[in-house]
Amino acid sequence: MGDDLASRVRQVIGQPISGQGADLEDVVIAGSRKRPVIRIIVDADDGLSLDKAADINRACAKAIDEVNVMGEQSYVVEVTSPGVSRPLTAARHWRRNLGRLVRIQPREDGEVFTGRIVAASDTTATVDVAGSPREFPYRDVKKAVIQVELKRGEG
Repeated sequence: MGDDLASRVRQVIGQPISGQGADLEDVVIAGSRKRPVIRIIVDADDGLSLDKAADINRACAKAIDEVNVMGEQSYVVEVTSPGVSRPLTAARHWRRNLGRLVRIQPREDGEVFTGRIVAASDTTATVDVAGSPREFPYRDVKKAVIQVELKRGEG
């Protein structure tokens, strides 16, 4: 049920999501077979507000019903954002995280770099590593993850 159903849902909801100005990141089917949860993970340049998530939820549920992907089976649709721990795998991920701290593991060199994303194009990110700008072509990045920064209170 899982992968095949997720693939069918992806095909049906792509247009409604892009019509809301968002990008489909993933579809995960969870829960029981009797009442599965269709978790739709989306992101957008301007973030995912509660109102936008609700609009996307309604549009996706409508599309799923119109195409009858679930047949007579009941289901739940959840729309969520990818979260900070998601690896940066597309140019839009880098662009949406400008100014944030990122940990980068290059494909070839074993050294891991941490720095702040200062620019992102369609093919390359520029990251300030210890005060020096360094370019990382996306094709050369094995893994990149945003680092959570906690600000200390002054006391």
